[in-house]
Amino acid sequence: MEEFTSELFAKAGFEPEEFEELNKELEPVIWDYILTKLIEKMTPAQQNEADNLLDNDDGEGFHELCLKAIPDYDDYFAKILKDFEEYYLTEIQNDEDDEDE
Repeated sequence: MEEFTSELFAKAGFEPEEFEELNKELEPVIWDYILTKLIEKMTPAQQNEADNLLDNDDGEGFHELCLKAIPDYDDYFAKILKDFEEYYLTEIQNDEDDEDE
């Protein structure tokens, strides 16, 4: 995830020395976004199973469930990251535009 966030921060125009602090702030937000999007693709029964796995900090079990529940998992995961990147960069640009006014 650090490679993704570093590239994202660079595209947003932040300096490398800011990445560590930004990552601390943004990583939980990214993971919430990713998990929400993954769980949305599951059936209600799979969603319950996913919630139980996450409640028990079973990341490996959750990943296995995702692979089983989401046929195009790798492509879908890449799309989630791309969508988040587009959202984040748009928000950064909007913030900069607001500051200019």
